[in-house]
Amino acid sequence: MATHQKLYVQNISPWLPIRFLVLFVSVCSLSLAASSESAPQLLYQLDSFSTMKTCAQNCFWTSSGGCITDELAAELSCPFGYCKKQGEFGAPNGCYCRADNMPVAGTILSSCIKSACTVANSLVDISSALSLYSGYCSSLGFQAASVEVPSETTADSGGTMVTTTIASSTASSKPIETGLPTTRSGNPPDVTTPPTTVTSTSTSFEGLEATNTADGTASPAREKLARGDKIALGVGLGIGIPALLVALVLGVPPCLHAIQQLRQEKERSRNRRERNLLEQL
Repeated sequence: MATHQKLYVQNISPWLPIRFLVLFVSVCSLSLAASSESAPQLLYQLDSFSTMKTCAQNCFWTSSGGCITDELAAELSCPFGYCKKQGEFGAPNGCYCRADNMPVAGTILSSCIKSACTVANSLVDISSALSLYSGYCSSLGFQAASVEVPSETTADSGGTMVTTTIASSTASSKPIETGLPTTRSGNPPDVTTPPTTVTSTSTSFEGLEATNTADGTASPAREKLARGDKIALGVGLGIGIPALLVALVLGVPPCLHAIQQLRQEKERSRNRRERNLLEQL
């Protein structure tokens, strides 16, 4: 009888910590997801945001008369805290980074920055903004829906034609021929400037992409969130920690009670088995 009892205890005891671990992880995951989605967006606190041009920043949020407006949230029809202080005025992450809103946000930002940033190449500013927005949302676990943001411009300067495209693709590089524009007859003008080749670099961030071929320099979209951005993001997420602690306090006791009931049920079942063994002996 002792041998049967020992084998039975060895068979059921490993399940208790596993059940507790599953319940605990479930409570933590639900609490963290809820706190992240309900917390206000803090994209503007990232280092990469502060280095963007003011014209591009104003497409995210503006301040007038002491009141801050989350411009992108307003365009997405997301609720936000008008006239609230920094750290509280942003729209909830759950709406700001919602999968079906992210492609729309990419289009809104591209159009706004193209109109507002008229100095130098606005595509560089668009690239930085899309990279920042999609990187922020993906760092919170939000996945973007498929999106294409086409924008083709052609500039004719000194007999050289350059074409720049923003497209949806994975990271890749391809050469683009930049030659002389042709005349109406189909023949190039009588000049000696040879055609040149520049490299087009396309970078993808969870569905939002940007390509810059205006020059041979690297696009800011190639850079992911810097270490300082990640640190600032981690600090900003501290707003959700109290909510997580409350959820744990409320969720752990029911888990412990359920585990206690399971343990008592196992004990009663084991006693019944022992009695059956005794009767058989």
